[in-house]
Amino acid sequence: MTIQILLIADETLQRTAQVLQLMSQSNIRVSIVGEPRDYANYDQLHPFDCIVYAKSFASLTHWLTATHPQLPYFTAPILWVTQIAHPAPRRKTRCQSLIQWQSLPCSKLTMYARLHKIISDWKHKFEYTHLAYDRMTLHFHSRSLSYRRQHALLTTSEFDLLAYLFVHCNAPVSMSDITIAIREDSLNQQASIRVLICRLRKKLSRTFGEKLIKTSRGRGYCLHLTSSHDNGHLLSQP
Repeated sequence: MTIQILLIADETLQRTAQVLQLMSQSNIRVSIVGEPRDYANYDQLHPFDCIVYAKSFASLTHWLTATHPQLPYFTAPILWVTQIAHPAPRRKTRCQSLIQWQSLPCSKLTMYARLHKIISDWKHKFEYTHLAYDRMTLHFHSRSLSYRRQHALLTTSEFDLLAYLFVHCNAPVSMSDITIAIREDSLNQQASIRVLICRLRKKLSRTFGEKLIKTSRGRGYCLHLTSSHDNGHLLSQP
């Protein structure tokens, strides 16, 4: 089985060369990128089995903090490689709980075994498959929404919009927040987001008989079921 690795690292650092050497296996394919902000959504991260981070821990947590509101689920585990022998325990946030670590130097066999264990554990225990809100379910892998035993396939933009609304289901979110989250631009993309919301509401109304997205005057948008019990949202495992 081929393992696809996204290596986020500074190409000029000796640590990066060390990591690349450790992962020089015939069944490991490595894509290297210097700026983590270039990878912040499902489509960009989905092809990879593991994210190996070879920059500072502060840089990693900053990337996770910036990315997590846009990406309510991660598609792969994160391995932080460090030259600190025993990283001091840190208070774990929701984002930081995703992080595993490996100290350098280590053997090629150790790195391979570490990757294999992390990927195996993630796929069998920690990979979320859907978000649920009341009777609505948003499915990650099929990119679809199910409600009342009916299903609607979604485009990437529709999926990203609904995922953001699912995660922030307890309060309306503004047009500006939505635009920044799914388009990374609050000024030039708001018109296209309005069109997206309008078209999606019509699509959901045709499929389910309800628009499912409510406009709160002066506050923004939120999920809404006509006869909702408002059970909130939860992340569900397989």
